[in-house]
Amino acid sequence: MQLQHTTPYQPDFQARNISRVVSTAQNGVKSVIDIYSADKKDKVFLKRFAEALKGQTLPEDTLMIAGKDAKASVTDALKHVLAPEKRNADGLLIAIEDKKNIAGILDYRENGDMDINTLFMFKDDKQSMGRKALLIQALKNIKKEVELYAQIQHNRLTEKTEKYYKSLGFGKERGERALLIPDDKLQEKINKLQNNSAISVRELKNSKNVDLSEVLKLDE
Repeated sequence: MQLQHTTPYQPDFQARNISRVVSTAQNGVKSVIDIYSADKKDKVFLKRFAEALKGQTLPEDTLMIAGKDAKASVTDALKHVLAPEKRNADGLLIAIEDKKNIAGILDYRENGDMDINTLFMFKDDKQSMGRKALLIQALKNIKKEVELYAQIQHNRLTEKTEKYYKSLGFGKERGERALLIPDDKLQEKINKLQNNSAISVRELKNSKNVDLSEVLKLDE
């Protein structure tokens, strides 16, 4: 997804690039997904992003985690970062493909355990690498919290998506409707997801905050 030039101001976006995922095709061509973490300091950019969504019809993402209205779910994810009810552990991740396009977003929220609330890719399930990159980073972030499960609520899944996320390591415990990964299994599932995917994951622990509007060249 591309955000076009809409305003004369320079957005104050200071997201932190926290991981980079590289996939190499058989012909040697590499694709790069950078995962950025956004918070309330990124207010101008997030509002600009949400405003841009109003005039667009989103592509169908058959593997999304979301409510029935995909655009409403994505918009809510962007706005929740700025909402008074946001908890400190809540987070928003944005995937940028080849430093050109917004590939997808993921937001997670503390709700007893940690809900992966929305995961939406802007090119459907063809963006398997970006989806897995977002999910891996979210699980790593959740693991840093004390004794919290990662979970996906039943009402944000279809039969197809439930099957897909089970294949990535989520499961059900007796009496639970949500898909879960227990806190003591998170590292195991992260390792398995990374190892079973044709991707290279690099953590960027010392990266500085950047203005994503410049990365995406929004104002050129």
